Amino acid sequence: MTKKKKTLKGYKQAIKRPGAGFAVHPEFINREKGGFRDHPENRSNGRWSKENSYSYWLNFFKKLSIEEFQEYKKEHSKDMSMAALAAYARIMNSVPKLEEFKEVANRTEGIPKQQIELSSDKDKPLIFKVNLRQVDKDKNE
Repeated sequence: MTKKKKTLKGYKQAIKRPGAGFAVHPEFINREKGGFRDHPENRSNGRWSKENSYSYWLNFFKKLSIEEFQEYKKEHSKDMSMAALAAYARIMNSVPKLEEFKEVANRTEGIPKQQIELSSDKDKPLIFKVNLRQVDKDKNE
């Protein structure tokens, strides 16, 4: 017993279905999706990467020993990104300067929690009403 092969001679490309409008016959449907799986050359390569992140390079240089830190710029001076170069300079400046060290520590470790104590007299309320229009006028004058 042989099966007859379906031919499309009896079908039109667009079949009118009652109440649903036109539908394309299943054998005429383009099965290729056309997404990045089919065409990876169309994929954008402009997404985020850790090598372009300033905080990544701060953490990277912070973990190196002194010898490795000094050798890194000599070996990689031509292929360093701007983020790596800026982080290298920031780490270099953080050794002799306390303020620079605090900035690097805050950037990589996070700003430490600070407690704020707010007290007032019984006569004065803690919440003040501020007129922002008046503040803007005072700055302009």
